[in-house]
Amino acid sequence: MRVTVFGAGAIGGYLAAKLAAAGTVDLSVVARGAHLEAIKADGLRLIEGESEIAAPVRAPPARKSSACRTMSCWR
Repeated sequence: MRVTVFGAGAIGGYLAAKLAAAGTVDLSVVARGAHLEAIKADGLRLIEGESEIAAPVRAPPARKSSACRTMSCWR
């Protein structure tokens, strides 16, 4: 199954890390800015207590859609 998580902030990153750790999905993460650069450099990392999940994931850069031009998205 293919899964794309849009927005790799705190919640999206957590869900994506858990999905990546399960290893049962073909995972992509859409991110931007510093999160995108960190994911590309180090993969997706989640630290919970004493355990750490580090998973390489595809992270294409987020792009503005044509709808965003009229709706003032991505401020």
